Amino acid sequence: MKILFCDDQPMYLEQMTELCRRYEAESGEEYEMLAVSDFQDRGDFEADLIFLDVEMPGKTGIAIKEELEAAHSKSLIIFVTNYIENVYDAFGLNVIGFMPKPMDYPTLRLLMKKAENLLIGQKVIEIEPSFHVKADDIRYITMDNVYSDIWFSQAAREKHRIVRKTLSQWTETLPQEIFMEINKSCIVNCCHISEFAADSVIMDEKGEKLVISRRRRQQCAEKYNNYSMLMARLGR
Repeated sequence: MKILFCDDQPMYLEQMTELCRRYEAESGEEYEMLAVSDFQDRGDFEADLIFLDVEMPGKTGIAIKEELEAAHSKSLIIFVTNYIENVYDAFGLNVIGFMPKPMDYPTLRLLMKKAENLLIGQKVIEIEPSFHVKADDIRYITMDNVYSDIWFSQAAREKHRIVRKTLSQWTETLPQEIFMEINKSCIVNCCHISEFAADSVIMDEKGEKLVISRRRRQQCAEKYNNYSMLMARLGR
């Protein structure tokens, strides 16, 4: 994950960086971080998550948020503020939370977990050594012995690709929060399910109907329900 901190006060930039380093050590993940006092100083740093001060001289955090929305940015935003009454002007499509000053670790920890859940689909998956896609770009995978046929979303540059990879290999590779096995030869991405029934799923974009095996019906129902509740809690 690439994290940008933007605050005109160096004290808070340092504090945010320290708190995120603490979370990085706790979670075992590795983050690329950049701290700037002026949003324009970020250069070409494309952040997945932005900690953005609401009250800054010149261009405010809210104005920056509106510019990002107009540019259809996918960066998630956590607003940092001294004045909680200002948050009502700070809501937006990509705003996932607010962090009051002075900052504390328990609040940051909760917000980081929320961001990580929302960014699961951005995880880069190796299809082959020379071909990688985001998890969100995989709609479903069908298997025939040691061969897999990966069907991609319209956002990907290919329609599908056949590779030599087994079910167990995919299970180790794919984020289990959003992918589930519906039968012994098919894995689906919950993000691309448009309809879920006891014995089948209907996929988005092309409306393929994929069968859930009898022995996996309860497990799949529970997993899809958990996925749906997670997305509801995250406001997605």
